[in-house]
Amino acid sequence: MLCLSVELCILQWVSNMDGAENDNLEESIYDSMKAAFDSGKPQELSEVWDEPYFTIFEITDSDADDNFWACDTTHEYAFGTSEANADINNLRLWNNDILFGFKSSDTSGYFNTDMKYNSDHTVRISISHINSRGVTKRDVHNKDHMAGDRSTGNRYFAFFPSEIGRYTVTLNRVMSAGGCEVPSDGNNNFHQFTFDVKAPLETDTYVDGFDIDYEALKDEYKDLVTTLDGLGGEPVSPVTPARLFGIATVASLLGYWMFSSFK
Repeated sequence: MLCLSVELCILQWVSNMDGAENDNLEESIYDSMKAAFDSGKPQELSEVWDEPYFTIFEITDSDADDNFWACDTTHEYAFGTSEANADINNLRLWNNDILFGFKSSDTSGYFNTDMKYNSDHTVRISISHINSRGVTKRDVHNKDHMAGDRSTGNRYFAFFPSEIGRYTVTLNRVMSAGGCEVPSDGNNNFHQFTFDVKAPLETDTYVDGFDIDYEALKDEYKDLVTTLDGLGGEPVSPVTPARLFGIATVASLLGYWMFSSFK
């Protein structure tokens, strides 16, 4: 399963956290955003669990069930941000993080044929970006990220950019599958997710209180567009009013269909 349409991949994930962890999540995100702003260096936040206001832009999965002598495996990888109803075409510096979620299941256990969540699975990821000067930087290199161990099986890794640019999350390889069969498409650099980080707006959620030169950052984003054009890579196109109407229409039809199906 590979979701390439924003219209069909805007999902909300049901929380399975206790209240205290949920209450601290927004504060943790703000602290990480502020640290990226103050230090000029990207920040990371691991083990961000399911939260009901995430937006997931893309989901891809891989399975392994060809080896008779090994237990079967299913992996699901999600890419999004911890803002509700976010638009992939309008991710803003110091306002949006990037979430990578990993969920794994397998049929481990004697005579077991049913999939169950198992946290003993690991995938290696890297994150890099091209900035407005055309310089490629490696932000996260070969980080091993475990799957979740709760009933939903999701474990999130949050990344907080420190400058405007085009960012790419690369799934380098599956490092382990809990003793079960490793998916064959989990070879080196088997999937990438790319997005642009634009200049912040004065109305953005987290930038209130930051001392930001908005005009300079707007110019920096213009330089990025020029740089990407010179490299042969077009920036992510903005969402037009017509497309927004289309998104709302599709969402409404899907909601009506799902509601009708469960009557």
